[in-house]
Amino acid sequence: MRNVDPIAFFSEHRDTIFRICGALGTLLILFLLLRAVAMRMGGWSAARARVVRELAVTRHAFAAPVRNWYRHRRDLRYLTRALRSPLTWRDAERAMAAARPLCAPARPYAAVVGRGLVLVRLAGPAGSTPAPPAPWAIGVDDDGEDDPTLWAIAREDLPMVPMTPVTRPAGDPAPVTDPATDDGAREYRPVLVAVGRDGGDGGCAFLDVGSGPPVIGIEGDGRNREVLLRTLAAQVDARLPAGLVTVSEGVHPRHAGLPVREAYRRVRETPAERGYGPVLVAPHAPDPLPAEFAEPVRRSDAPRFLLGSPGRGHVRLLLTDRHGRVVVTGTPLLTIAGALARAVARALPDIPPVIPPMPPAGSGTGVRGELFEEFDETDGAGGSTVGEESSGPAGRPTVPMAKASDAFEAPARRAVPSDPARSAGTVSVGAGVGAGDPARSARSTAAPIDAGAGESGAGATVPTADGTGDEEVDSGARASSSGRSARTPDGSSRT
Repeated sequence: MRNVDPIAFFSEHRDTIFRICGALGTLLILFLLLRAVAMRMGGWSAARARVVRELAVTRHAFAAPVRNWYRHRRDLRYLTRALRSPLTWRDAERAMAAARPLCAPARPYAAVVGRGLVLVRLAGPAGSTPAPPAPWAIGVDDDGEDDPTLWAIAREDLPMVPMTPVTRPAGDPAPVTDPATDDGAREYRPVLVAVGRDGGDGGCAFLDVGSGPPVIGIEGDGRNREVLLRTLAAQVDARLPAGLVTVSEGVHPRHAGLPVREAYRRVRETPAERGYGPVLVAPHAPDPLPAEFAEPVRRSDAPRFLLGSPGRGHVRLLLTDRHGRVVVTGTPLLTIAGALARAVARALPDIPPVIPPMPPAGSGTGVRGELFEEFDETDGAGGSTVGEESSGPAGRPTVPMAKASDAFEAPARRAVPSDPARSAGTVSVGAGVGAGDPARSARSTAAPIDAGAGESGAGATVPTADGTGDEEVDSGARASSSGRSARTPDGSSRT
């Protein structure tokens, strides 16, 4: 290198030297520019955080459509499977009906059915919700804190019939009620409709449209508002008895309904059926505003209104946005209803009707008349005769060995006595069921068995179907059933 001429070396490697210097200069300029931008952002740390955030937003923007599509498909499968199962609807109705007499003065308005748990949401004055009795428990909200207005119960613990009387400690503001005899609790029959999936990943959420304010209004994104109105109307029409739901014009483009005012008049003229009142589905409220819109509901069979607008008067408002989320104003209930319309369309033929009216208090079956008819008999030379007033040796009336299914015969085949006491002392059998009818077994036409005369071996006479004569029943039929035990209505057993 000592003998190398610098000028000659530069001349020979001039292109390479210029390239290296240009690259170093470019890097220096870029560094100065980045430093200037970073300083304007607040330093290198702030600039780095902003770059990371922008990269995350870009990644989310490209991945969101695919993620939303997968979530929509998952919610669609879940809601379709849940709505097609009658157990989902019945468990929600049983939970609402069981919680109604226990949470007074609060009232249940929604239920969420999960895999093994049912959550019931309550509404009422602040601090008025009592503590849930066993097997109920206080639910947990999204923040992990106990929510007194959220009751939880396992699905296997739901009662099949109204629960037993509730005993509360002294000083509890909630009244002591017996659901088996409380008329308000027995008349409560929720009309549930699905409103989506609770919280996006929770269970299927149901809203009771048969209680609370008479008007349910929908507000929010225009497209989702119309879809939600049609979805709720389809569920109400599928669940209520035929003819109770009237849809006006403007609800569906393929349904040419009546004008709103005429549809309202038709609803006013429609009588209630099985304790459920008529429902009007309309895009807006009738003009002028009827008085029913501003008054609270005082009857369970009063008309109700489902509107595609905010409405006026006493209204329960549902808000929906462009992402398909639905919230009931004033409550913590938030659902994801993006897949609800398609799920309801698929499961609509399998959606069960509303629960029938409950039998009156003190009746286990709701069948008018006595399930086991009581007869008196008199010991005589010819044995015992049906229809004569007397008592057995122990002073108890005897009971015929009739099948329990005979009490459920159709009215055309069975004449129920108007006086349960049967002062005349006789019971008539429908003409469609005679002594020679093969549908009647020997036990259904056998004479009463008396403890004192059961071993006498004498025959018994029963009235024939036409009432013109008596037919003698072989004592062998009595002997064949003498070894069976029977119970009298007072609970005592005899053989």
